[in-house]
Amino acid sequence: MLFAPLYFGESYFSGEIRKASDNIVNAKKEMNQINIKNGQLSDSRVRYQEIKGKIDEASEVVINKGEIVGFITELEHSAKSNNVKLEKKSINKEDVSSSYIGYSFFSVKAGGNFDDVMQFLYSLENFPYYINIENIKMSYGDFDEYSRGIVILDLTVKVYQKEK
Repeated sequence: MLFAPLYFGESYFSGEIRKASDNIVNAKKEMNQINIKNGQLSDSRVRYQEIKGKIDEASEVVINKGEIVGFITELEHSAKSNNVKLEKKSINKEDVSSSYIGYSFFSVKAGGNFDDVMQFLYSLENFPYYINIENIKMSYGDFDEYSRGIVILDLTVKVYQKEK
């Protein structure tokens, strides 16, 4: 009879020990998961700092609306100084509602004598902007009803950013 209470006590305590052990194991698992998440959070903070620096750097060189006006002004000045007629039209393919638009497309038509048109093209290539000249076509014909029989340069200009 003496052994029955001991057996009952031992089974009761071993059950309590098992519960406490399971709680400890579960707590350790949760702690490991928390440590993993803390490590990921730390990595995310480091990655954020790296990305933030790149975003700041990129925003310094991406063309904005004010610089587009500067590009157009420079285009008009170059046409005037090179004695060529100029037609330009913005053909943006992006939403221009934000202050930074990334790039801008322009359709440009310039007309004059061959030397003046070539000098205009040379000055366009040397603008202080990163540009890509696309769809270039040179012909001889009528620019408008007042300028007939001249060299005509048609091209598309993609303006990316102002050089720093």
